Amino acid sequence: MPIVTWAVCRGDGSTVRDIVTKIVDREQLSHRRIYLNGRAASLDDLVDEGDTVSVRPEAPARGKLPILAHRDGIVIVDKAAGIPTEPTPRGGESVVTMLFETLNGAGVHAATRLDVQVSGLVLCTLGRNAARRVEELRSKGNLRRRYLALAEGALPETGSWTWALGRSRDGAGRVRSSPKGKQARAAKTNFRVLASCSRAESPPVKLVLLEPETGRMHQLRAHA
Repeated sequence: MPIVTWAVCRGDGSTVRDIVTKIVDREQLSHRRIYLNGRAASLDDLVDEGDTVSVRPEAPARGKLPILAHRDGIVIVDKAAGIPTEPTPRGGESVVTMLFETLNGAGVHAATRLDVQVSGLVLCTLGRNAARRVEELRSKGNLRRRYLALAEGALPETGSWTWALGRSRDGAGRVRSSPKGKQARAAKTNFRVLASCSRAESPPVKLVLLEPETGRMHQLRAHA
């Protein structure tokens, strides 16, 4: 079964269970991984209109994490979609735990993070000296992050989103990032459209390069 994502609409139900049973048979639930807005979820979690519920196959067999670079305690690894960056309360593999095992117990810290459903490079550090070097790079603006995303709708070829972002809660009480949130802090995301694909009777889909200058919670999705 491929990854299936359901966008919650009014009347679909009030819990993750209501949504998941629209996607798979009840007897198959024990063989699936379930995510609410990109985070691991239980069947009893509440959903709100506009949420996304994803159903994935069982996790693949344990494997080594691809290490692309390793120097002076700074490690760059290639994270696959479906793997969390850091350990979760539900257990299971993560970038940090897999790298810990690969390096035979070395102290591992995730200096950058990607959501569970996002694939890409993650920067990790081994020890305090490496962590300080990364923070120095970050403070001087020498640590640049680039993301590729699919966006739907009208969008100029290049531009910046500069809405300040704060935290608010949805109908289910979950914390979200929003321009209307409390204690909003300055945020900036630069974007450039790389390609566009038109679809009959539907908004065009664009491949967009995103370069955040700040690191607010869920900044890219909140700005988009």
